[in-house]
Amino acid sequence: MAASTQFPVSPAVFDEILGTLQEKTAFADLDRLQQDFALDPNDALLQRAYGLALFDLGFADRALLTLSPLFDPNRVNDPTITLVMGHCHSALGNIQLAATAYRALLKTSEPDARSIAYWSLADLKQYQFSDIELMQLRQHLKAAQGTPQIHLAEFAMAWVLDSAGDPIHAFSCLQHANEKVAAHRHYSAIQFNQQLASLERHQPSHARIYAPSPTPFFIVGLPRSGSTLLEQLLASSPLITATHELPFVQQIAETIRTKTHPRSNYDAQFDTKQAQSLRDHYLGQADRYIESSVPFFIDKWLDNFWHAPLIFDLFPEARMLSVSRDIADNLIGLFRQYFGTGNAFAFDLKAALHYCSVYLAAMTKLQQQYPRQVMVLDYQSLVTQTPAVMAQIAKFCGFEPISNAEAISGFSGSIMTPSGNQLRDGITTQYLNRSARYAEALAPFKTQIKLLENRRATLIGAR
Repeated sequence: MAASTQFPVSPAVFDEILGTLQEKTAFADLDRLQQDFALDPNDALLQRAYGLALFDLGFADRALLTLSPLFDPNRVNDPTITLVMGHCHSALGNIQLAATAYRALLKTSEPDARSIAYWSLADLKQYQFSDIELMQLRQHLKAAQGTPQIHLAEFAMAWVLDSAGDPIHAFSCLQHANEKVAAHRHYSAIQFNQQLASLERHQPSHARIYAPSPTPFFIVGLPRSGSTLLEQLLASSPLITATHELPFVQQIAETIRTKTHPRSNYDAQFDTKQAQSLRDHYLGQADRYIESSVPFFIDKWLDNFWHAPLIFDLFPEARMLSVSRDIADNLIGLFRQYFGTGNAFAFDLKAALHYCSVYLAAMTKLQQQYPRQVMVLDYQSLVTQTPAVMAQIAKFCGFEPISNAEAISGFSGSIMTPSGNQLRDGITTQYLNRSARYAEALAPFKTQIKLLENRRATLIGAR
């Protein structure tokens, strides 16, 4: 495969890139809302907009404080506020308070709001539906067929059936739910094949030298693979802070691609001043999530492995970590989870298998290209040999090992991902071999799964 040819980005084009990035920063709107609300704290509409903006940017604790005066669990005047209050409580580990908000939505007559409420309750992972709620959920599934959000109620019922030990009917519900989502969220295998080919053609350039700044650890990979567990384990160190799923690298990459079209953004060559400006832009955005002076911080935007060449050009000191989970377990984890945006591959098993394949190929190439910066970990080892694996990570990343990794019993703080509440109980092996109960449903894909699992074993054994 021929290596790609880099091209210099002209000053005029770079000015367009930087100008576009500065225009679409989300914090400009947030700061404006904060200032307006400070001037008129009795304006409920401003308060609502400010609170929702805080939540959208990942500040669950501040959003909760802002929106609480607008929330009444006994009278749902604003379903959006009710839902976001539940999400805030969920992110902060307040399961009962989250459930109270979601149950309030069940009192509405709007079918879509009720579907959203049922899935939100199920997505707490720890919620047990009462007999009356289960009866009402079944009635809702019949009465609300054809409504836009009915797939969410079907995802909820699948979780209920799975918990009850009925994987056959659970999988049937999952098929119905995923088919509805896949019908309007298209997955393009061609696009990812092309992206992989471009990544494989890329040749790393010499590392630049920058002034010292906090070092980012990029956690990347597949959803439902153990990435949030790794994030929380890393953040247990006083030297490392967790931030959020930061979209800033992707925003930079997309802007470069738009302004340099049709060339690959892997091939854009920036001069020293341009690279420093992009680095500063990213750090300026990320700094809003770093609450204390620490030498390392985490960026858990899982798609960032596609942008590794850009990341290591701007941050040669960075580390990129990915947790790899048993393929069958990961497939079922994806198929059982509703993702509000993106991840189109998750709603079709064939698409999920394809994306697993390109992910493995991409990470294999990246470990070869950046052996001192990219590390792929095995999920099973992470949960069964936690202290040893964390010591390996610490050595690879250049920080002091976490001495109490084995003693961690649970995690606190804001965790705004589906697995957040599962982690509250600490490290567990109960999610190993999670796909066994779905062996019959996965039988048509047995050969592909085995081939991918062999590739995965090679990848995690490569270091």
